Amino acid sequence: MEINDERRVYELGYHMVSTLTEEELLKEVDALRGAISDLKGNFISEGEPTLIDLAYTMYIGEGGKNTKHDKAHFGWMKFDIEPGQINHLQKEVIDENKNILRHLLIKTVAEDTRAQVNLEELREVKSDEKLAPAPKVVTKEEDTASKAETSDSDKKEAAKNLDDTIDQLLEE
Repeated sequence: MEINDERRVYELGYHMVSTLTEEELLKEVDALRGAISDLKGNFISEGEPTLIDLAYTMYIGEGGKNTKHDKAHFGWMKFDIEPGQINHLQKEVIDENKNILRHLLIKTVAEDTRAQVNLEELREVKSDEKLAPAPKVVTKEEDTASKAETSDSDKKEAAKNLDDTIDQLLEE
């Protein structure tokens, strides 16, 4: 099996523990950068770590007890590297770092991949043009209320129409 040593672009997104001071956080991020540079990686772009609330509480086992994490420093970096080096980065650097709660390392493209709107594709609506109204969505409460308001005469009329329809079908 032949290995393709062509450089590929990767993006690393990470959550670091919130207990790190700003100075410790900068040292950890510099250590990640240094490890990528040592593996002959070239940086493309980077997002500065920011303290965020986690979507759910994470419990990480440390020294025989679980540590609760509700917040983390989220950051990311995009770089290119030889594919043969990515396993070393994953196993020897990222997985061994106890300050990284969670990470995602993906293969991506060098271009800026943030969502962009192509204004030429948007449909222009002229001021004299009328748009069809959106269909009304009837809630369960409205439907129940409208059924309750149906009068006896409406019920008798509906029953008569149903009887007429049944009679016509039987005649055929």
